[in-house]
Amino acid sequence: AALVGQQSAPLNFFASAGSCEMDFGKDGRADGWSMSREGIAPEHIILSLDTAIRFAGTASQRVRLQRSSGSSGRFTIYEAVDFSAYHKPDVGEPILVRLAIRAEGFQNARYRVYVSTGQRQVNLISETSQDTGGWQQLSAIVPVETSANNEPRFSVAVEIRANEGAASGTLWIDEAQA
Repeated sequence: AALVGQQSAPLNFFASAGSCEMDFGKDGRADGWSMSREGIAPEHIILSLDTAIRFAGTASQRVRLQRSSGSSGRFTIYEAVDFSAYHKPDVGEPILVRLAIRAEGFQNARYRVYVSTGQRQVNLISETSQDTGGWQQLSAIVPVETSANNEPRFSVAVEIRANEGAASGTLWIDEAQA
């Protein structure tokens, strides 16, 4: 007699950063997350790990936009799959993406959450300025696709767009999973 067994466990490609628990760099940004900005001055975005408001674990990533004037622009914080790692998804493989988000007090600014895969973006939440009324867990199944350079690309991103003038709003991000 032969016994055959199959064992599998889910692999979270954002496991090292998705829980937003550590900030060894002391820059307010959870380790493993990256950011970009265009037209928004660095002093107008305040990043911190928030231990009081969190979805799970001990902290969440807080992103606060606060300014009295300025030009229109955007700020993006994102976590990407490392395709140079030993365990990585294949092109075409569908990935379940989850992210907990909370938004409050957006004035003259909007936010959205999306997945970048290959050359396209898939909205998990379309651009809005609405309060979430507490934590909202977003999820979607999105396949890994290739970029214009024929390289696999997959990330989850939270973007804040500020209009010209005074703008404010606060987002909390937690438990990103892929």
